[in-house]
Amino acid sequence: MTAVRETSEAAGIEYVIGDVVEEADVIRSIWEEIARASLVLVDLTVFNANVSLKLGIAHTLGKKLLIVGQDNTIKYLFPSIQKLRVHQYDVTCLKQSLGTSIRQHLISRAQTRYTLL
Repeated sequence: MTAVRETSEAAGIEYVIGDVVEEADVIRSIWEEIARASLVLVDLTVFNANVSLKLGIAHTLGKKLLIVGQDNTIKYLFPSIQKLRVHQYDVTCLKQSLGTSIRQHLISRAQTRYTLL
């Protein structure tokens, strides 16, 4: 997600993807990166087992979340997850729609580090 990286770096935010680390134990690496994060961004557009696991870890650790998804994502989620606030973005103008959500969320909370799921 280049738009997420560019938007976060422009705001002076450290951008980390929890499962793209050289640690042998990937789940431990994901847990540690989420634990270090002050905010976790979760993109539910491709809601699969990995995203579910990472969202569950973030909830378990009580992390602040920015949950995003493309246009109609919410229609395909489990009912319990549909209750969460999902910021929708338009893939045709990704930097503008997603970038605005990220920028507003991060700047309003003065975060210094977040993890992308």
